Amino acid sequence: MGSLPVQQPFRILIAGGAYAGVSAAVNLLDLSLGRPARLDPDKVPVHEARNGVPVEIHIVDERDGYCKTMT
Repeated sequence: MGSLPVQQPFRILIAGGAYAGVSAAVNLLDLSLGRPARLDPDKVPVHEARNGVPVEIHIVDERDGYCKTMT
């Protein structure tokens, strides 16, 4: 009996690291871990991603700023 194949992470590129870019990254990271999105007013749990979905999130911005890569 073999082991389960390792799923390659979904690679996500966010262009722009201002508030909207950071908010998108944080919410995608929450959803990938099976948590509800932070800005979801109803806080409905996400059942499809209970075991987690591997993601690689990269933020690119032409400005020097406060962002860092989240994986």
